[in-house]
Amino acid sequence: RSEASDWIGKNIFEAFPNNPKQPYFDDKSALKISLENVLITKQIQKIHTQRYLVPNEETGIPDERFAEIENIPILNEENEVECILQTIVDFTENKYLSELENLEREILEMNASGTRNIREVFKSYLFGIEQLHPGMICSILQVKNNRVYNLASPSLPHEYLNLISGLEIGENEGSCGTAAFIKETVIVSDIDTDFRWLKYREIAKLFKLKACWSTPIIDSQGKVIATFANYYREQKSPNVREEITIKRAGHLIQIILEGYLKNKQIRIVTGK
Repeated sequence: RSEASDWIGKNIFEAFPNNPKQPYFDDKSALKISLENVLITKQIQKIHTQRYLVPNEETGIPDERFAEIENIPILNEENEVECILQTIVDFTENKYLSELENLEREILEMNASGTRNIREVFKSYLFGIEQLHPGMICSILQVKNNRVYNLASPSLPHEYLNLISGLEIGENEGSCGTAAFIKETVIVSDIDTDFRWLKYREIAKLFKLKACWSTPIIDSQGKVIATFANYYREQKSPNVREEITIKRAGHLIQIILEGYLKNKQIRIVTGK
């Protein structure tokens, strides 16, 4: 929390130093040029889409934000710039939602085109989600005969996937096995201490996995057909933005996967 004394007498570069524990602007050259132009032209200068970081006390990792910055000259009686008023309009959430909607549209179009198989479609989708949430590792496991099998996990090690492939769902069977069994989202913020990971804790440690949230993908008949998991290599609970992504991803995965499974069954029945 800042006090007035922390800001009075400081210029913008002193107020926002390049310190990961404090907020800072990513492109100070644009900021410097804008301020210089205000002094020269005595006109309002606007910087579009400026990136900056805000410290997150929970994770210790700064949160990425985006803003539009406006530098406004305040003139004295001699028509000289006496000070500069700076306004910052944060539009991070709008940018995030726009990028998420664009990703969803691309994936639905890719799936409808029929040029990519189901694994490729989901891999592209998970890569896109991981880019929206740096540090997140995504996985889709298909549930068949009460067991889980990898469908798409582009950023998880193959060795890890081989170890969990074919595991039976049930209570206290990790995040995915439990979520598929109870048909509810399972949030494990600390794998090292959560009882649901007791059997698989050493495997998680081997691959430095610290948190895992899993959402069951349930078809229109109420059957669990997959799980959508989000891993982190740090202890972590989902924030509001991650919760939005998880909810929307679960819905999109259900639509694509259920459609794929129905079409596959029709081909088996008809022999086409």
